[in-house]
Amino acid sequence: MPPARSLVAAIPVRNEAERIGHCLHALATQQGAGLTHAVVLLNNCTDTTADRIRAISPHLPFSLSLI
Repeated sequence: MPPARSLVAAIPVRNEAERIGHCLHALATQQGAGLTHAVVLLNNCTDTTADRIRAISPHLPFSLSLI
């Protein structure tokens, strides 16, 4: 049997508080992608992007890191 496929997504963001939830939800609902981890690269955000990501992350089917 072939090894299970895994995928890591890198998501660069800057002040995406209004849109990041939709992006993460779209990743979570993809079929067969094998996404196991997402790295969100915060680029000098001055809005609530990081807070929104932290609120959403426990409900995602993959692990998530903020950098």
